[in-house]
Amino acid sequence: GTVKINGGANAMQFNHAGNILAVGDNQDKAIRLLDATSEFSVKASNFPHSSKITALAWSPDDKYLASGELSTNIAAWNTTAGKRKQVVKHAHRMSFVHSFIWQDGNTLISAAHDGLLKQWKVDF
Repeated sequence: GTVKINGGANAMQFNHAGNILAVGDNQDKAIRLLDATSEFSVKASNFPHSSKITALAWSPDDKYLASGELSTNIAAWNTTAGKRKQVVKHAHRMSFVHSFIWQDGNTLISAAHDGLLKQWKVDF
């Protein structure tokens, strides 16, 4: 299948089960969750950001999604409820986050162009 992403996408990430693809929509500045089992139909697209999304990572249990954006903010989202759980403004002060990895279900590691790796506790 084919899906039009307005303005393109800088970040995308499959969940661990491989059935949902999270995509950062550059123009809408929002995350779209696409159903990979039905030709990438849109499951949800209500995860707004203040700037372009630069990085995405699913938690090990696929319940939460971390996002980084050009404004240097990072956020953790409850994808089941469709709500932002936590946001850290200016997480990397001089640089946007370009990658994430979950260390465990509550700890997120971010990497940015400032050369720093940072560890974050996420409260759910």
